[in-house]
Amino acid sequence: MFDEVAELPRQFKATSEWLRLSLKYCQMKGIDLVAVNREARYGLRGVRIGDAANPGPPKAAARDVTLLDNPGHMPEVPRRRQKFIHLLNEWLIKHRRLRLIELLELEPRKIDRTVAAYGRFCFHANRSHLSFVETINAIIDGRPDLKRLFPGAWDLAWIWKGLQDSSNNLAMPAEVLQAAVGLTLVWGWADIALMLLVGYLGMLRPGELCTLTVQDFVFASVRDGKCALCSSPNQKCGGSAPGENMYA
Repeated sequence: MFDEVAELPRQFKATSEWLRLSLKYCQMKGIDLVAVNREARYGLRGVRIGDAANPGPPKAAARDVTLLDNPGHMPEVPRRRQKFIHLLNEWLIKHRRLRLIELLELEPRKIDRTVAAYGRFCFHANRSHLSFVETINAIIDGRPDLKRLFPGAWDLAWIWKGLQDSSNNLAMPAEVLQAAVGLTLVWGWADIALMLLVGYLGMLRPGELCTLTVQDFVFASVRDGKCALCSSPNQKCGGSAPGENMYA
């Protein structure tokens, strides 16, 4: 018994009390921990699951689902990719005089070169990197056999991604905010200065800032003259009440 227990890892102080209670419970129930440990290590041999002493509840029947009908995408993904496929088809008709269904009948090497050419067109047309990547994925959804046959298109996508700024969007420094507010006041743009202050101090997104109304504000005179509060639907910073952002 000592050798079996000595092989167990040491317990932290936070979990040792739970282990002590568990051992007491097993002792009260007459559970042989050595036998349990041996079964857990070497398994139950020669016993079918249904023939065990407590086989448990019956196995649930498998749902009537065809896995190949659902590649695991969210509902909006096929709709987005269908839009990009439509744009690719328009480009093929205009610049290559063929449709997408005709392109897919060519050999994979020619398909890869054509898709890479479309990627260069998207890059120079200031389209998003996601639109080109999703175009490739949409083609692969329709033709899974082409999954690993787009080296040129994927190389172009990786080069495109490397040319993009991948650094995090840093917050505006307070000195830059003060300069911007001061400049707007010099120009007489008091409303813009107010929006800059409210948006910066309240950590609001542009959409949230543009939809604010007077009802979203509680001025200092209402709050015992201490501060002004702005109620925001998204609680991104703490305040004296839920959904309120404090201003000095």
